[in-house]
Amino acid sequence: MAKPSEVVYKSGKLTIKINRKTCISCSACTVSAPKTFELDNKCISMVKPEPNDNPKTILDAAQNCPVEAIVIEDETGKTLWPK
Repeated sequence: MAKPSEVVYKSGKLTIKINRKTCISCSACTVSAPKTFELDNKCISMVKPEPNDNPKTILDAAQNCPVEAIVIEDETGKTLWPK
């Protein structure tokens, strides 16, 4: 279940959770996975309406977040990142 400050997205078999209070607007995710992530009007990370990066690229983008604001889960709910 998502926390109030967390936004949950689905991308294929992955679940992407973004903690909006933790995000520092550094754009690391948008550089790493530009077909999946963008910054909203408050400069907070969000997933594009039709994310189109492969799962490894999405996972790499989450791993590049310096504050671990992005959580990635597989289809079973197992957390892939952060470990």
